[in-house]
Amino acid sequence: MAEEIKQTEQFTNSPFLSSQGFDEAMAKRGKELVNQFYILMKTAHIHDPANVALDTPVENVLRTLKGLWQWSEDVHLRLEGDNLLLDELKLRMDIEGFISFASLIEALKRLQMSALTSSMISSTLLVA
Repeated sequence: MAEEIKQTEQFTNSPFLSSQGFDEAMAKRGKELVNQFYILMKTAHIHDPANVALDTPVENVLRTLKGLWQWSEDVHLRLEGDNLLLDELKLRMDIEGFISFASLIEALKRLQMSALTSSMISSTLLVA
């Protein structure tokens, strides 16, 4: 997965990046953020907040956010109905990410939250 991220970073740093390439790279990062956030939620549900088991999932969420910050300093992951949007880009739920998408959507609805911002996530994770 780290190799894929490097390839995406190299691709997105190109001065000739098309909007389609941008959307594909953003969608890939958005799906990664949803998946990493799902892993963090499941780990946090099992372990005490001080447990070292949370270190890796927190680092992975922050690493994914850093990749998104190359496009925007404050990325918004929004819930609209049963869809997740990364800023204005609708993230398509595929079979591989179905559980992580469905779980995050359910959690946002349960908490009555319509959006998560990258600054809100990172400040919360860095304090914990």
